[in-house]
Amino acid sequence: MHRTLMLIILMLAPARADAAARIAESGRYICTDGNDLRFDRRGYGPVLILDGREHRLAQRWVWSGFRFTAPGLAVRGRGREGEKTVTLSRSNRPDLLCNAVPAGTSPGVVTGSVTGAVTIPQGARLTITLARPGSTTPIASTIIRPGRTLPLSWWLAYPTNASGAVLSATLRNAQGLLLARSAATPLPTAPPRRHAAATLVLQ
Repeated sequence: MHRTLMLIILMLAPARADAAARIAESGRYICTDGNDLRFDRRGYGPVLILDGREHRLAQRWVWSGFRFTAPGLAVRGRGREGEKTVTLSRSNRPDLLCNAVPAGTSPGVVTGSVTGAVTIPQGARLTITLARPGSTTPIASTIIRPGRTLPLSWWLAYPTNASGAVLSATLRNAQGLLLARSAATPLPTAPPRRHAAATLVLQ
């Protein structure tokens, strides 16, 4: 009897997010396929901006963290990690991890975009690398499996003692053949109250 009553209460409980769970202050995340994911709020409720489209979100009940859904997609954050990362699920596609873009100064995090008049073939791999000039050993790197055409967004964590290092992007096809690369760009200095960001151009 008590178990049945508890199940009924849970079914009727309003959708909510864990009080300890928060969306990143910036409301913006960068996913491992180079997509930019943004949370916003309209007069009618929360929305997700993805692929240039606005998706109206419904908040779902979860034991911990938060979960929002829209037709064909869902976004899940777990506890306070939701401030740092979320998982994006879409119909007939692999789940994607998306990293939060800092709202203010954040040592050890740089974000940016990759542009250029380059066609990205299916199965291509885009690598963002931070290294000392002339060195082939990266200080930090991240791989993007592009889900669409340029421009693509990227997020990279690096050691805070990386002064003097340079950023570069390389695009390779599924067989590992180099298709394009960017020029080396000095690791930018973060402006006041903002995190570091850079644009890399494939040639």
